[in-house]
Amino acid sequence: MTQHRIWRRAAQVGICVLWLGLTGCGGGGGGSDNTPTPPAPPTVSKLSGTVTYDSVPATQNGLEYASTKKLPVRGAVVEAYDVSGSVLTSTHTDKTGAYQLELKPGSQVKIRVQARLLQTGSWDVAVRDNTAPAYAIKPDTAPVYALVSSSHNMDEASKVLNLHAASGWLNGKYAAARSAAPFSILDQAYTAMQKFRQEVPDLQFPALNIYWSINNGPSDGKKSDGDIETSHWSSDASDEGLYILGKANSDTDEFDTGVIVHEWGHYFESKLSRSDHIGGSHGAPEDSVDPLDMRVSWGEGWGNGLAGVIRSDPIYIDTMGTAQKSLGVYMDVAQFPTSTDDRSWYSEPSVQYFVYQIAQNPGGWVATVRTMLNEQRVTPAYTSIFTFAAGLKNHLPTSSFAAVNALLDSINTPRLEAVDPWANSAFYQTPTRNGQQPVYISLNTSPVEVCVSNSYSYPEEENKLDQFRFLRLAIVEKGTYRIDMQPSGTALPNSEPGIIFSNGDVDNNLSITRDFDKGDHRMVFSDGLILQGDSSKKFNSCYMIQANKE
Repeated sequence: MTQHRIWRRAAQVGICVLWLGLTGCGGGGGGSDNTPTPPAPPTVSKLSGTVTYDSVPATQNGLEYASTKKLPVRGAVVEAYDVSGSVLTSTHTDKTGAYQLELKPGSQVKIRVQARLLQTGSWDVAVRDNTAPAYAIKPDTAPVYALVSSSHNMDEASKVLNLHAASGWLNGKYAAARSAAPFSILDQAYTAMQKFRQEVPDLQFPALNIYWSINNGPSDGKKSDGDIETSHWSSDASDEGLYILGKANSDTDEFDTGVIVHEWGHYFESKLSRSDHIGGSHGAPEDSVDPLDMRVSWGEGWGNGLAGVIRSDPIYIDTMGTAQKSLGVYMDVAQFPTSTDDRSWYSEPSVQYFVYQIAQNPGGWVATVRTMLNEQRVTPAYTSIFTFAAGLKNHLPTSSFAAVNALLDSINTPRLEAVDPWANSAFYQTPTRNGQQPVYISLNTSPVEVCVSNSYSYPEEENKLDQFRFLRLAIVEKGTYRIDMQPSGTALPNSEPGIIFSNGDVDNNLSITRDFDKGDHRMVFSDGLILQGDSSKKFNSCYMIQANKE
């Protein structure tokens, strides 16, 4: 095994190259008058081969290196370049990992396989090193991982060169370059895009950078140092992309395929559908019920369920720890939530179960894809299981309605006939939450009580059920409106009420004047003390809110 420096620091990308059929031609002896005329030299020299990578299965016992399999590197860019570094020709591997290049006979070339999927008008996905110096200057110029062969003289009409990206695991530790990791990550993106393209063949995926490094660990700091906290999707323009953990004996995710697809699902929401996810931790300590803000339960449940659908495997595993033998997460997304308190729209397990099971029904997957690309993208309400179900009914075959309604019944969510993007407030109210308040409260000219609570929060968490109350303002006539807030009997002393508008604007004035276009508008009410207060002390904060045209 040799190590090569290509677009990045040494010792982080390696290659294992197997040469086949590359024996040279022997020299000739004395001639004679009857010597046959030698054949004309070839006009083209063909170089072909297969590219593979080590795939280490994630199990209940952590990563099982002894069960490593060789899988094809699919759709990756393959280039031949000369001694000056100029690319002579390029192609991409097919679904079996095979490639073929046509070169000028006698060319002295190296073969480079990028951890990149590039197809004009379809996709551009690259796995890059966020700890390389270029990242700190401009993230999307960070080097792309690659396999590189040794120099080779194309002195025959056809030759075979197979390349393999190894895991680097030797004698119970990572002792060699971990060249398989970028290709394992890349392959999950390939699988996901192909699954969506089964239903929408001409679907174009916005460019995606995936940042991975052996230095990426669960620390808070600079991403350029590898301190990424956790594997995640960043939608920030300054550092947009997927960030994947890779720090050995701490937390690595390159072979945790469910985690990779989950994060890819956030990218899909952000770039091709819509996500109103507010971030934050999810999954309560010791696997207790974790009632979430509905934007969070939807986004996280979507990612988990999608991971099961894309991989055709409902088992979601996140490995970590010494030798990658511990489990951060092990769950079956096809499993019905065991706790009755965890069966609702605010539950991540309920949403993941619903997303996964929908795809098992006839027409369910295509309906999911069309809903995410259409209704979920343009809904006036906040993205949630309600907006998804409201759109889903427009695409499901009627023969699947009964099965889908049974799923909705099981997680205490309105049926297809009743659900709307606003949760159908007249039909459905939050059970035992702040006096049966609706999921959305409609504002009008008469004051209406709006309450928030820290009943389900724990320290430093700002994404739990009831910490925010969703408001709907239906504007019949475009114009300037005033929203007034007055404390009711249960308002907290020294409270910090405020409204967060759909564009992210926050206004903490008790009287807010704002221009609105005709149509439905979403917004959120909260109290800063609910978010900042001592979660060991449970309390509500209520205000009377009304909206009037100026």
